[in-house]
Amino acid sequence: MYQGPVVTLEQVLECRESRAYKQREWVKAHSLPLVSFTINMMGAIKKNQISAIAFSAGVDAICASLAQNEIKICYQERCDADTGYEFLAAVEEPDIFRVKRIMVDIEEAHPLGRLFDIDIIPVDLTPISRQQAGHAPRRCLLCQSEAKVCARSRVHSQSELIQHMMELVYDYQSSN
Repeated sequence: MYQGPVVTLEQVLECRESRAYKQREWVKAHSLPLVSFTINMMGAIKKNQISAIAFSAGVDAICASLAQNEIKICYQERCDADTGYEFLAAVEEPDIFRVKRIMVDIEEAHPLGRLFDIDIIPVDLTPISRQQAGHAPRRCLLCQSEAKVCARSRVHSQSELIQHMMELVYDYQSSN
């Protein structure tokens, strides 16, 4: 479930830079806020069965929530690279905080939501934080501490995190 192409830190950083460039270009071209979605995938393997299942479920949840909230997707693109899966959507909604709240609700309510990284990029290109939208910082995948604190101090081993991710995906597939 965790097998796939190994990527280097340089590749991951290049991909992030490329994504940021694409986001700037999309905002410039469409003058609309963006929903940018990736999977929080631990380790050097970003494209595997875990991330593929989570990505598909995430895109479905994002599109369904936007439609349910009558937010039109004007342009969208999916990217499938060794550095992971990406989804970008330009949406017609002036209230970017509303969009962020909807996306945070997905991250918090969906069975795989802890694996989702959904960013909102407004037309001024300043990402909206969870706190700005009235939500608490993300919690760790394994404990109730703030995720950034656990990640920085490496409280949990990579193998513990990957094992928990596999269990989340297995449980999700079993229930669907």
